[in-house]
Amino acid sequence: MSESNPPRRSSPSQPRGGVSRRGFLKGAGALAAAPLVGPQVLGKPQGEPGVRRYGPAAVACTLKINGRDYDCRLEPRQTLLEVLRDQLDLTGTKEVCDRGACGACTVHLDGKPVNACMMLALDALGHEITTIEGLGTPQRPHPVQAAFARCDALQCGFCTPGFVMSTAALLARKGKPSLDEIRDACSGNICRCGTYPKIFEAVRMAAGEQVTPGNPKDNAAAAIEPDRPRVDAKLKVTGRARYTADINLPNMAYAAFVYCPYGRAKLRSYDEKAARAVPGVLDVRIRQRKQFVYCGQTAGHVCAETRQALDDAIAALKLEWEILPPATDPRTEHEKQAGPLPPPMEKARPVRRFADADKLRRKLSEAFEKGRVVEATYETQIQTHCTLEPHCAVADVRDDGATLYVSTQGTTQSHREAAGVLGMPQSRVTVHCEHVGGGFGSKLNGVGPEGRLALELSRKLGRPVKVVNDRKREHLDTGCRPGSIQCMKFALSDDGTPVGGYVHVAGITGAERTGGGVRNPARYALGDVLRSSVQIGLSTGGARPMRAPGHPQGMFAVDSFVDELAAAAGVDPLEYRKRLDPNEIRRRMYELGAKRIGWDRRPRPDGSGPLIRGRYKRGIGVGVGDWPAFPSQAQIRIDVFRDGTVRVLSGTQDIGTGTRTVLCTVAADQLGIDPRLVSSDCGNSSYPPGPTSGGSVTTHTITPAIRDAAERAKEELRRLTGQGYRDTQSWLAACRKIPGESFTVIGRTNPQFWGTGSSEAVQFAQVRVDVQTGNVFVERVVAIQNCGQAICRLTAENQIIGGVIQGVSYALYEEKILDPQRGAMVNANLEQYKILGPRDCPEIIPILWNEGEDRGARSLGEPPVIPTAGAVANAVANALGVRIRSLPITPAKVLEALKGA
Repeated sequence: MSESNPPRRSSPSQPRGGVSRRGFLKGAGALAAAPLVGPQVLGKPQGEPGVRRYGPAAVACTLKINGRDYDCRLEPRQTLLEVLRDQLDLTGTKEVCDRGACGACTVHLDGKPVNACMMLALDALGHEITTIEGLGTPQRPHPVQAAFARCDALQCGFCTPGFVMSTAALLARKGKPSLDEIRDACSGNICRCGTYPKIFEAVRMAAGEQVTPGNPKDNAAAAIEPDRPRVDAKLKVTGRARYTADINLPNMAYAAFVYCPYGRAKLRSYDEKAARAVPGVLDVRIRQRKQFVYCGQTAGHVCAETRQALDDAIAALKLEWEILPPATDPRTEHEKQAGPLPPPMEKARPVRRFADADKLRRKLSEAFEKGRVVEATYETQIQTHCTLEPHCAVADVRDDGATLYVSTQGTTQSHREAAGVLGMPQSRVTVHCEHVGGGFGSKLNGVGPEGRLALELSRKLGRPVKVVNDRKREHLDTGCRPGSIQCMKFALSDDGTPVGGYVHVAGITGAERTGGGVRNPARYALGDVLRSSVQIGLSTGGARPMRAPGHPQGMFAVDSFVDELAAAAGVDPLEYRKRLDPNEIRRRMYELGAKRIGWDRRPRPDGSGPLIRGRYKRGIGVGVGDWPAFPSQAQIRIDVFRDGTVRVLSGTQDIGTGTRTVLCTVAADQLGIDPRLVSSDCGNSSYPPGPTSGGSVTTHTITPAIRDAAERAKEELRRLTGQGYRDTQSWLAACRKIPGESFTVIGRTNPQFWGTGSSEAVQFAQVRVDVQTGNVFVERVVAIQNCGQAICRLTAENQIIGGVIQGVSYALYEEKILDPQRGAMVNANLEQYKILGPRDCPEIIPILWNEGEDRGARSLGEPPVIPTAGAVANAVANALGVRIRSLPITPAKVLEALKGA
């Protein structure tokens, strides 16, 4: 270690920045309690008259919630959110950020919306509290809840109660709000799935406007079900849907990970004895290493009776760290780990038809010497998944078996892993994952560290154990979309056609240097290409798959570069794409999208458009993508009852894509009966095994299996009753002749019903750029997505809208920022880690494209996020006349580019 950068010692708490009121109360423990006023503020008078001091111990109080009194025992440091969820089991109010930045915990206090995570429970005494459970029920929903369900204004549903409470408060004070007022009312809320446009529709509908949900003009004919909402919507909008984070079991303990807060460090000292001495602590373990190599790396765990005891024990550990120099700069680390940028072509390998690498290198060298050469380097940032439901698990291990509740994208996989952790037969283990509050790829790790810890501690302690990550750990060590550096150098012929070129891709990932594969895909005919790639490790947590893994980074670079090639060739970038894109479907999509976005109004040349209101410039850009149909397998169970009702069951999980609705809709369609006769359930290991929710395989895998099961049900009904049926009425008549109460069939993924085509995508973006401040506003996106036979129009549109919103957020806002001195992530929260919110949301026009003979369901979850960043970057370049080659496109980068121009 050099003398100029000696090791430093530091406490782990708050590596950078100040201490919030919430953080102070959590960290200070019982000693943080301040004198509080007495009985005159209580919901129900208790004790003798006069002023009393409460704390530091818990005290008996009464809270008035949803019109009834709840007797509670409150510690002065407990927030209203903790009491609602942990003591009263009112779990519709969600815990996401714990700092008032997401709005998921919104409740009404005397009719006004407040963040329950930022209010001490004792401060709510004497007030009328209304939670999502008190606003309405699935049978009698509030008008806002009914409109949310009707407009499909939700996906995973974890944020939905907060949005419902915020917008219900708006309508209570203003019956006919404008769109801007609706956006403002939602501005304290975040939807990571990206349902903002449908939320705006729902609020307008609840206010009495005539609203037609979604885009039926373009899309009704593309879907089996053109108008029906998702089947579990009312559970989600009323807070009755139970997620893993909501599970509270009798005698349950709480556990949390202890982790390294710096990029590279040695753990010098800790006081495990003091932590064990904290009242209520059940288990403490610190795992010492020679060196911790990334911020967030696990150093141990603590388990306690309550969350407050958990906080006290972690504070009592008094971890002391020696901070070592971290790896935080991608370009510097590329130089250290892989040499200079870009590497020489000798290290590259040919792709496509060239088998002789030396021959191709000579060809390209000659082309670079003789022809026009276009060369550029593009960079993308590290993005975290930010699922609103944290990674979490609740385990209850008993002598006769075990039950695990886990937030996962693979129920079947988790079932196998849980049995393996415990050394039990799978028949004695049950895994529940009925609702998942977002995944986006980060929960493709089965039970994950959270599930393993919960299972091991539950077995050790003989009681249920709950493990829920805090928001900081979510950012640090639950995966990320890796960053990239992409160097591209191509030669053009005299007519502007690419002869070929060299591409070098560096995936920027975590300390283990795995999972950083970035696809710089050949969506265009760019000639013969040499490629090289490396993975560069930083002092940060490793990558996990994130919605279309590798493709958004790659297509941002490719689509940006194609625009630069078009400029060098002197050709309109859309016409250039038509010349280079071999995909017939996308070429037809270009025509429709250009008409919808108004391509003919696009400034030519770039940057030549007029200033609007003296400070804004507009631009239009285009980007493309596609996604293959990955094969997978599923089984589906269908129960047919004598009353004609049908139940469809699958072990696969619903992460917000509408799996339950797919199960019902496809079964009803194949059986040819009224969909209201069909119900469904999923996310339970006792149901037939289903696919993991990754790679957009779920719907196009279970759909053939549902159809197969439905065909088997038809055959079995005919065998049992001796008659067939023509419609719903004759179905009911036939079912009344079933011997016994019901029969069951199992279907499997049947190639006869398989959707095999690719999921092509083309997006056009219109932006407005403030040349004085550098702010970029995406005004409009036309998103054309090939989905084959869509199942439900509303949920399919929702997937496209959500993909676009996540793509815009990636293009303009999100970035994992590391302290270059300590390696700590300085924005591991939802305040400084900016996610696109309701005020930032553009108008999005989703168009379901389903031409061709293949009418099976195609992948839809991944592809809509791929083209967006490239389309936005190209639109910004068109507006300004200068190109920004690194994401996110921040105001500082815009101003710097304008200054250079």
